[in-house]
Order: sequence, then C-alpha cells, then structure tokens
Amino acid sequence: MVAEKRQLPIRLFTRGTEPMPRKSMNYHSHMEKMDKVFSKLGMDAWLNLRNSCLGVFVTFYEKEFVFAGRIVQHLLLRQLVVEQPHEIWCLLGDQPVRFSLNEFQHLTGLNCGELPRDDDAVINHHTEFWTMLKLRPNKGPSWASLARSLDECSGWSVCDRTNLGMLCLLSICVFAMDRRVRIPVSIAKMVLRRDTFDMYPWGRLAFMHLIRAIKSADFDKYSLVMDGFVQMLQVWGYWAFHRLGETVGSKRECEGVELTGWKGSRKPFDLDQLLLDDMREYGKVRVTHLHYPGGDLIFPKWRNEAHDPLVHCMIKKIMSLGDRFTPTDWPSKGMKVGNPQRKRETKRKASVSRSLSDSSGVHDACGSPTPTKRKRGNNVKCRNVAGKASLATTQSGGSNDLWNLSLSSYRAKIRTEDNGKSVCPVCKCKVKLVPCL
Repeated sequence: MVAEKRQLPIRLFTRGTEPMPRKSMNYHSHMEKMDKVFSKLGMDAWLNLRNSCLGVFVTFYEKEFVFAGRIVQHLLLRQLVVEQPHEIWCLLGDQPVRFSLNEFQHLTGLNCGELPRDDDAVINHHTEFWTMLKLRPNKGPSWASLARSLDECSGWSVCDRTNLGMLCLLSICVFAMDRRVRIPVSIAKMVLRRDTFDMYPWGRLAFMHLIRAIKSADFDKYSLVMDGFVQMLQVWGYWAFHRLGETVGSKRECEGVELTGWKGSRKPFDLDQLLLDDMREYGKVRVTHLHYPGGDLIFPKWRNEAHDPLVHCMIKKIMSLGDRFTPTDWPSKGMKVGNPQRKRETKRKASVSRSLSDSSGVHDACGSPTPTKRKRGNNVKCRNVAGKASLATTQSGGSNDLWNLSLSSYRAKIRTEDNGKSVCPVCKCKVKLVPCL
C-alpha cells in the first residue's frame, strides 16, 4: 500500500537529492562561552547554578559533550513535511521519528509546562542590579554585555553573581542567539524574583526557540546558522536511532537525563550504511519513534494548535503497529528537489584549476620551492618568485605546458619520484617539491 493511500507525510527532499551536510555548522549555543562563566563567576555562585532549575545545562557543560554538526544536519535533511509548527518528523530508513516538546522534556528533564499569560507583570522597574549590569531599566542583556559584566563581577555578592550566571545560562542555552541580540527584559528580570524564576517553564521556552530555528532554516543554502540549543538535536539523534548512539554516541554509565548521558564524538560515519547494517542484523531499523508520557499526552499541548491529520494517521499506525513500516509507505518523491553537490567544493576545484595557470608559476626557476600557507587551511602551495619569464621558456612540448595541464595530470606529474626528488612538469628540474593539491 503506498503512502498516498495511508495518508502519510511526504519527504522534504526527493530521495537522493538531499543537500550534502556541511563539514561544520554555525550556531550560538557554544559551550566555550561557559568557560568564561565558570572562570569568572566563582565556585560559590557556580554551585548555585548547578543546583538551580537550569542546572542540567551546567552539568551538560561539565560533562564536556563533543558536538558534531554533521549529525544534526543529517537528521534535519531527512525531514518529513508536516504542518504542525511545534514539531518535526524525520525518516530514518523506513521509520519515522518525532522531535517535539514531549521528547525535549524527556531528554532534558526541564519544566515544559504552559507559558504564563502575564509576562508583563514581572518586575519592569529600575533596580540596582540593572545598574551594575550597566543596562537601561527597559533593556535586557545580550551575551556581549554579559561577557563584559563577567569581567567586572569579582567584587559582587554571591547573590548578584548567581543572578548574573542565571542570565548567562538564559543567553547561552535557552535563547542561544547572536551575541548582540538582547534577552527580553520581562524575561531577564525574573532572576530578581527567584520563586518566579524557578517555577517558569524554561524548557518550553528553550524548545520554542530551537524549533523555530529549525522551521526557518534554509537547507538549500551553503551557509547554515541556527539559533537555539542545537546540541539537543544530536542527543535526540542518539536516543531515537539506536545504532547511531551505539556507534558514535559513547553512552555514559551514569544516572540522570539523556542530555547528560552521552559523551558525543566527531567520529566519521555513514548514516545510510548504519541504516543498512541495522536492517541486515535485525531485519529492521531500530528506533524510538516518540516519547509517550501516558494518558492523552501523546500530542504536546499548545494553545490554538490544530493537529495535522497526516501526523495523526502516522501516530495511530505507530501506536498500533509499532515499527511495521515498509519502504513502500514512503515514495521517493519529496516536496522539493535539493542539490546534493557541495557548492563550495565546486568553487574550490575551480580556484585550484585557476591556481595552476596563475602567472606566479610553480616554484623558483631551477631552485628551491617557496612554500606559503593558504589564507585558509594548512595546505601548502608553491610560488614562483621569478615571475612570468620562467613560464615563457617552457612552452615547447604540449605535455609540459602548465597552462593546459588538467588537475589529474598535474597531480600525476608531481608524484613522479627520482632519487627522492620530484620532477617539475615545467622546466624538468629536480627539486624537493611540496605539492599543493
């Protein structure tokens, strides 16, 4: 039975056309920022943060989790098209997995209750603490301003340094936006009322910022920048796809929530191969489709949000049949066709080809090479400081014409060894040539 008859969601990208994941991704929830918080705040205030309602982020930092952006991208590029704004579904092999508020709460243990309707009722007047932060009464702090305050807080009281640390956790882990973007003042000033702060559903707020960043991301562009606590998606991937967690997740043997139960790694992996290995060994792809806390909470509670009938149908099948989905349930055609070729790879190859015909040449004429570092990376290229004249004398013989050499033939020529020295394809001199390609 095909997906149209079962009324299941379609893929975001047509199968096989998913954009290639980047080697890295840009995000704002850098744990390196926590290094500054730890070093400047003082151990007494740090312990207060660890024991607070946001203490899971402190423990996460202390566990030294290794973030791998490629895992996050692999998951997000396999999304299904759903109309519900506060959740995503990804297709791993023939098994759908959900990332919603239910999964976020289960993995973090944070308070994900409903947001209060009277945020404006929180303190909005001028306070001494705001003066210490060098902020106007109606302005919230950004990470840039908080970083400056950390440099000046050594003489502050434990209470004030703890409040500063709370604001840092909000900036780094809950909102996780650009360093110049301010936290809303009505939210930031909750730190001045600890009872209100401790009862606030920070988990729901953190999830909202993350899911909005996912929904607004343009995966067709080469540059991908994401707000929100993106490390959560990597942990979710380990939890949802069992073989991924077993292979590269490095599970810890300790009690606590899933967020602090993984070491993470940047080990190379092939997601398609992992899916295939699972099918061969177990006859299915082992996944945890969703977290079901029980009762009528299979759908997370959101105000005025209607349920996508396709998602409802998919969940009914999960609850009744478990993992008995088949490849025929998911047609290859998606909502759009992506570009699987890396744009930067194409540009890089073009720039390398141009460098071969650059008038600067290959190396000093019949002399030692002059290695220089590229502007980016640690690759070494060879320059000819003698100028254009050295190339002008080497135009006899088509095979020696550097202007007409292809990338592959050039690589072959510079690998020709003669008594430990390479043969220059231009002037036939034997030098210790360090290839740039």
